[in-house]
Formats: sequence, C-alpha cells, structure tokens
Amino acid sequence: MKNLKITFLFLSGLFLFLSCNNQDEIASLEIKTTSVSILFENKIECKAILENFSGKKVIEKGFYWSTDSLFNSDAANWQKSDIKSDTFSIKSTKSLFPTTKYYIKSYVTTEEGTNYGNTLTIKTDSNRTSYYIDSRDNKKYKIVYIGGKWWFAENLNFEIEGSTKQQDKNTKLYNRFYTWDAAKLACPQDCKLPTDNDWMKLELAIGMTSEQLIDFNWRGWKAAQLLTGGIQGFNVNYIGYLTPVSQGSTNSYFDSTCRFWTGTENNDGAYYRAFDGLFNYSIYRSVDDKKMQYSVRYILN
Repeated sequence: MKNLKITFLFLSGLFLFLSCNNQDEIASLEIKTTSVSILFENKIECKAILENFSGKKVIEKGFYWSTDSLFNSDAANWQKSDIKSDTFSIKSTKSLFPTTKYYIKSYVTTEEGTNYGNTLTIKTDSNRTSYYIDSRDNKKYKIVYIGGKWWFAENLNFEIEGSTKQQDKNTKLYNRFYTWDAAKLACPQDCKLPTDNDWMKLELAIGMTSEQLIDFNWRGWKAAQLLTGGIQGFNVNYIGYLTPVSQGSTNSYFDSTCRFWTGTENNDGAYYRAFDGLFNYSIYRSVDDKKMQYSVRYILN
C-alpha cells in the first residue's frame, strides 16, 4: 500500500482536517470540505474546516478510511485514525494500494456526541513502490507492492538481541541476520513477519502454480523476478546466513545463497524461504531450527 498522508491543522480556532457530512448533527457544529489532492508517491492531503468550535470540548477527532463506499463506523473495513495532539497540528501516514479508489470521512466527538463529515473520494496512482520509515531509528526502507501486499524490498537492519551484524565484502554495507525469535521481536510498527501463506501469495503473484506452492524444497521457475534487477523490484541479494555454530564468525555462505524467515512455526522450528545462485529460477521452502540466523523482510499490515 502507498503511504497515505493526511494533514490535520487547527488555524485561528478552525479545525482543519478531513471533510465530512453531518450524521447525527450536534448543535451548530459544522464541518466543511476545503480540498483533497494526490501528492508525491501516492500520498494524499485532505483538509476541512470545523466551524463553531469555540466553547466545545473535543474528546476525540480524526478520520475513517476504506475502499468500501458504504460508511459504517463499526465495520472492520473502515479503518480509524484518531489525532492525539494538543497543538492542533498533525500529519498521519497510512499505506494505500495503488490504482485504488478510497473513501475518507472525518469525525469529531464532543461532550454532545460525534459529528461526521461528508465522504471524500480519491483514486491513488499506479506507482508500485514507496518507502517505510522505522520510527525507532528513522531508517528508511523501500517497499514494493506484490500480490496484494506491501513488502519490504530491503532486509531489516535493526539491532536487537539475537541478531548479528556483518559487513558485505563487496558493497561494504552491513547486513544483519536474526534468529526466529529476534525476527518476531524486531518487527516495526504497523508491520508483521510474513507467514508461510503470505509468501505463497507472493509466489502465486509472480507465476508459481497452486500445485508448486504447497511443495517443499525447490519450487517453480520464477525466482529471478525477485532477485536484484528483477522485474518485481524485490531486490534479493545472495548475502548468506549464519548457523548457530557460525554466529559471530565469518559467513561462509556469502555470494551463494540467502534465506528469509516466515512467521509460521512448525513444531520446534519455523518455515523459511531460500534463494540460491545455483537454483536462481526456483524458491526453496522448508523448516529449520529457530536458532539459525536469517535475513528478514516484513509486510505492512
């Protein structure tokens, strides 16, 4: 999904945020739409004016957004973002699907109840790439839209117990490998470690057959799409991995293979995916010891 950037502002006693149409209108409180526009990288900016604000205590304010045109504040497909700001100025980002029509509705709750605004619509563009910023260290990761999900197109590089940093002898950049438990704990906000099923959806999207998906070992002939320079922009590099014995020592598998954890456990182990220079058209699926240290990619929730 693309980053949804919604700007909320209070100026001169006017509450500027997403516009809305009055449902259950409260006193003379009114919300008027001012603008909605698409910005760079599919971010969208919406503004509205909350009038007759003086003397009313705002308990909560924010917006709902969905791809469903029928508004229901209790429905799971209408996601809610509330503003927690005393300065009356905030920027909120969410990830949006490309080439998708979105419905956006603002709301404000006072002691008298909740007031909703009219629904704005906007269609995102076809751009399949964007960026995710990890709020913990402000590292910026490229993300790519494949199979209905936004995937990290770079390996996580966040220091945590259970991870090991090693320098790439070619690029001189540092790679970081994680045990399965560390990969779960290192997950950034609004992300998750993709399950075995999430990986299958990605593999299906690049052309693997349904029969190949459920197999183990080397499967399909489409892995080149996910390698660096491939058409999907997923950018897999052969940076190796670490076994429990080799953790903290030289990575003997560099330049020949790489492995990624999934979030799916299997007895005492967990599923993973592997790419290998000798089998660069196939993707390996198997289960391994959670103490192994592999690379990690996440998907956005």
